Formats: sequence, C-alpha cells, structure tokens
Amino acid sequence: MLQSVVAFAFVLSFAVTFGCTRYFTALLGRMGIAGVDGHKPHKPHVPEMGGTAILLGYSVALPSAALIYLHYAPGFDLTPVAAALGVFLIAGAIGVVDDLRKLSHRVKPLLLLAAAAPLVLLRTGVAEVRLPFLTVDFAGVMGHDLSLLYWLVVVPLGVTGAANVTNMLAGFNGLMSGLGVVSCATLAVISVYLGQPAAALVFAAMAGAQLAFLYFNRYPARVFPGDAGTLSLGALVAAGLVIGNIEFLGVVVLLPQIVNASMSLLSVGRFFEEKQFREEKMSALNVTSDGLISFTRLEKPITLCKILLYNRPQREYALVFKVIILSVISALLALWLAVAWG
Repeated sequence: MLQSVVAFAFVLSFAVTFGCTRYFTALLGRMGIAGVDGHKPHKPHVPEMGGTAILLGYSVALPSAALIYLHYAPGFDLTPVAAALGVFLIAGAIGVVDDLRKLSHRVKPLLLLAAAAPLVLLRTGVAEVRLPFLTVDFAGVMGHDLSLLYWLVVVPLGVTGAANVTNMLAGFNGLMSGLGVVSCATLAVISVYLGQPAAALVFAAMAGAQLAFLYFNRYPARVFPGDAGTLSLGALVAAGLVIGNIEFLGVVVLLPQIVNASMSLLSVGRFFEEKQFREEKMSALNVTSDGLISFTRLEKPITLCKILLYNRPQREYALVFKVIILSVISALLALWLAVAWG
C-alpha cells in the first residue's frame, strides 16, 4: 500500500504543480517579475519566482497523499508530514521575501535557521545520526543526554545548510529542478526501502513537483524558480532526512551540491552574496552568438559549473546534463549504501 500512495503523491504533485506553474508563469510575466537569462546571446527576460507554483502545488499534494495513506494505515502519524510541510513553507516564504527584497547574506541564514522550528518544536525525528558503521545517539553520548544539541544545533544547521547548498547550485536552465528530481526520487525510494512512510511521501511529492517544474524550467527556460524554489527545496530535503533518520544518505545524495558550495566558500573565505561578484562573473563569461558558453578565467567564487565551463565552450543544456550525471552517480552510491546498510 505504501508504494501505491507514494506513486499517487508523485503523480498528484506533478499534476497540480504543472497547472500552477503554467498559470504562475503567465502571471509573473504580466506583473513584470522577471530576471535576465545571462547565459543566452540576447539576454532575454524570463519570469522569475516560479517557485511559488511549487509551493502551492506541493502544499496541496503532500497533505492529500498523507491523508489517503492514513485512511489505509490508521496508525500513521501525520506529525512528521506536518513538520516537513511547515519547514518547506517557512523556507519558501523566506525565499519569496528574498526574491522581492534581496535579503543580505547575514540575515538570510539566520532566517533559515528559524525555518527548522517545526522540526524542533514537534521533535518528529530521532536524536541520532546513522552512519554506515556507527550510530551517533545523542541521547546517550558517554552517559549524557545531548538530545538538545541535536534539536537546537544539528537540525537547524542542517536545514539552513541544505537550503543554501541547493541555492548555490542553480542558475542554469533546468539545473535546480533536474537535480531536485534525481535527489528526491532517490530519497523516496530509499525511504520506502527502509520503511519510512512519512519521509517517502515527503520526497515522492517533491520529486513530482520538481519534474513538473522542469518542463517549464528546462532549456530554454520559460520560468526561473527564484529563491522561493531553491531555498524551499533544500529545506524540505533536510526535513525529510531528519524525519526519515537518513541524514548520512542525504549527504551522499547531495554531494554535488555540497562540493560546489564548499568550493565557493573556500575560494572566497567567507559567506557572501552572488551579486558581490556579478561584475567579475559577467566579465569572465563568454557567450557566443550560437549559444556556446564558457568562462575565460576562474574568478571567485569558484564553482563546479565554472570549472566545467573553463575554456570549454558548450551548450547550456550540455553543462546541466553533466552536473545531473554527477548527481545520478551520487544517487546510485546512496542507493547502494542503503541496501548494504539496510
């Protein structure tokens, strides 16, 4: 029964998000909420903040699927689903504000820490981190109960960290949504295999939403997700990992995003806003008249995409495909670990 409801969550989320994205793309265009697609020769303006459609579609699909599963499994606890949805919506609201007002690089992480509040207040997971050969139980560290450390430090840092690494590996047509489909679909399969129904529904519904959005966000993009889409996706993934008690496997799945963020932060040496380096980025970016893109030099911040594009002119969709392949490799590694571990 779980597999059937998980499939329903995926399909319903896809359908609702698809309709919402079509509507919001037209609405955002009429409202003039748009960004410049700097990786195209003619720099077209594309409706931005399309992640609001994901917020709406997912908010309809996830509770619906959870209630259906509750009907067939009366003992199912809706609290973890509610907590994950709360984290998702708070992070999405922060993203909307950032899209409209441009929050500073100091304020945004602090607000994202607060997005973990539903998880912290409802204590929906287990205060432990399972590693392949070791389980760190915060309730019994050398005879001391350090559960509060997990809930007040590890979980909020995990939410803000996942939201930021997801946000940092976006910016190209179809990249965020393509990576979102791979990571969430993989984590849904892992959750089903490990018998974590709440996490399975959370991830399956998001995989469906991301696939629907990918149709509009793929090259050439008709809509951008904005921070409303990227921050909410990352925070939701972190919430699902906590309620499914699969934090380590989530780190493996998100390796491309984590490696990209680590490279960026190490190259700059501090937290930063992308706009601080926009002038240097655009001066080093080369876009030919037939749509080939490359970087003529590696300016800070160093990113995974910049390295792949450094003196290697290629189509934008080719770059996105390469990064998604890296994500697929990480996903397969996580699946192997789950089977070996489970």
